[in-house]
Amino acid sequence: MKKVVLKLDILDEGVKQKALKNFSDLTGVDSVVFDIKVKMVTVKGHVVPVAVESKLRKICTPEIVLVSSERKLERKKEEGGSRSGGGDKKKTDERRKAHQKKKSDEEKKAHDKIKAYEKIKADEEKKARAKKKADDEKKAR
Repeated sequence: MKKVVLKLDILDEGVKQKALKNFSDLTGVDSVVFDIKVKMVTVKGHVVPVAVESKLRKICTPEIVLVSSERKLERKKEEGGSRSGGGDKKKTDERRKAHQKKKSDEEKKAHDKIKAYEKIKADEEKKARAKKKADDEKKAR
């Protein structure tokens, strides 16, 4: 069984009715849930995600946001979740720290690039002012 979540560009009652009609042609659809406020559709069942998307493409522009299978969810439940193991927490913390360090390094690089750009821009403006001043002095003579 799969769960397919799609984001739609337009979702109102008319699109909802047309989508339900199109989904009735698909085999293996167990449930269809529409969230009109966030323009999302969730389809559960033994379906092919591309087939679900192509059915919606006839009436609007869908974008697949999530595809998950029940097997993955069942395995996580059997293992007790990914955070319950003793060693897993240490690995998770290490990954989190590495990710934060990488993110801060990237932010520093971006900040340095911005500073360099601002310096170049200031130098160009200074040169332009000096050139204008020189041109004004030539005209004054």
